[in-house]
Formats: sequence, C-alpha cells, structure tokens
Amino acid sequence: MDAPKKRTLTGILQASGLFLALPLVIALGLATTAQAASNTYRWVDAEGKTMYSPVPPTDPDQPYALLRDGVVVQQFIGLDKPEKPDSEFAEQRRAEEAQRKADNLLLVQFGSVEDIDQARDAELVNLRYDFNLLDGTWESLRKSLNGLIGVAADRQRAGLTVPRHELEQIEAVRKRMQANREARLELDGREKQIRGEYDAKKQRFQRLSTEPAAP
Repeated sequence: MDAPKKRTLTGILQASGLFLALPLVIALGLATTAQAASNTYRWVDAEGKTMYSPVPPTDPDQPYALLRDGVVVQQFIGLDKPEKPDSEFAEQRRAEEAQRKADNLLLVQFGSVEDIDQARDAELVNLRYDFNLLDGTWESLRKSLNGLIGVAADRQRAGLTVPRHELEQIEAVRKRMQANREARLELDGREKQIRGEYDAKKQRFQRLSTEPAAP
C-alpha cells in the first residue's frame, strides 16, 4: 500500500483555486498601501509651525489639509469634518499644480538671485536697443519736419503758395513722429513689465529657497 502524499501549501492553494487569486490580492494590497503612502496631512500648530504627517492631527478641532502628491485635495475644519466638497477644490488643485510646475521651472532656470538679475538685465539690454532705434528715428523725423516747415515758410514769405504735396509731406512726417512716440510709450510699459516679472521671480525664488520642502 502506497504512503499518502504530503500536500504542500501551493498544492492546497491550487486545489482550492486560491493560488490564482493570490497575486490579485497582493496587487490590491500594494495599490492600497501606495495610495495611503502618497497622502500627507498639513496643519499649523499652536506655535504657528507648519506640520506635515502621514496621519491627520489628533486634536478633533484642529483644521488641516489633505495633500496627495504635494497637492491639496481636501481641507478639514476638524477631524473628519470636510470644509467643502472635494469637487470645489478642482480649480484650486489646478492652480496649485500650475504653480508647482512654474516653481520647478524657476528652480531649473536659475541657480541664484544673481542669475535672475542677469537674465533681467539681458532683456533690458535688448529693449534698450529698441529705445535707441526709436529715439534715432525721432531725431531724423524732427530734422525732416523742421526742414519741410522751413521751406514752406520761405514760400509764404515770398508770397508763394505752398504746394499741396509739401503740406502732405509735413502731415505725413507728423503722423510718423506721433506713431514713434506711441511706440516708445509701449516700450516704457514693456520695461516696467519686465522689471515687475523678474522682481516677482526673485521673490518667489527666495521663498522657495528658504521654506522647507513638503514631504
């Protein structure tokens, strides 16, 4: 009579059909663990310090925010007390994601405040070339206008009629001078815009360089 065969754990699982289901159970468990690991809770304690933790604060009246991959997805006025439905944070999450990308780009583009100053100055140098071009054109137009007006004045003093085409030339030069000044005003606005943009970049860079990174 043959001795009974020993049944291994694998054999038992295969016989019961659990062997095939085991990888799915493990995968679901890993997915749940990964999702939980990506959640971070943030709040400001009684001393004004910003706290980060994988679990919410124990104080039932402590407001806090739930972050997922560094983005706020929900805020609470107390333990398990949502401040707003999750759907109302969609726009906020999009804005925070856009800011996060902008911050990452800023840190990639510049290594220091001095780098930002140099980039600003480079743009202003190019802008200064446009200023000089407009100012040079303005001076040429001014001289041309004075010459045309002088010729017309000489004709009038001699009792002659100023030809129509000369009057039209004077008017055309005046219009070009006006357009020139308008273009220069636009450059003035562009210069202020560049300075404002780079000032904002410097302030943001300094803040990112000093504040602690979220876990």
